[in-house]
Amino acid sequence: MMGLEPGDQIKIGIYFKGNPFTHHGIYVGDYYLPDGTPPKVDGVVHFKKQHDLGEVKVKHTDLEGFCKGSERLNEIEVVNYGSFFSEIERMKVVENALKCAQKYESYGNNIFKKFFGLGYNIATFNCEHLATQCRLGHAQSLQGDLLKTILFYGPEIQKALQKMH
Repeated sequence: MMGLEPGDQIKIGIYFKGNPFTHHGIYVGDYYLPDGTPPKVDGVVHFKKQHDLGEVKVKHTDLEGFCKGSERLNEIEVVNYGSFFSEIERMKVVENALKCAQKYESYGNNIFKKFFGLGYNIATFNCEHLATQCRLGHAQSLQGDLLKTILFYGPEIQKALQKMH
């Protein structure tokens, strides 16, 4: 994919169970960790569902693996925060992402949740949270915030919409 640089936060629009979402990851390119871990060509670190176990894990895949398994709505985009957020330098972002993937693979889902607090949850720690944690140094997710708002205020929103009609 042309134009991607290691450390970029990338996203793609997808349908998941009939609903539109964005899937986020950190593009790591062909970067080696200092310990000599071999690279994935056009590597991306992101949450990926493990179909055999039904759980979601942090994975280091290629771009095809990042897009696979969901109906794509558009092409991969680079998330640009402009000057509103301070960003960690690119190689630090790559190292953060790869170390996160290694820890997840080493410790597994339950221990990773317990000791690092990074277990997958669609509202509180999804793929966008993971990517912003690696990219910006703190986890945030606009789609997670929207989902929490809908879940918490759903009945009130529905009543207000009905009054408008």
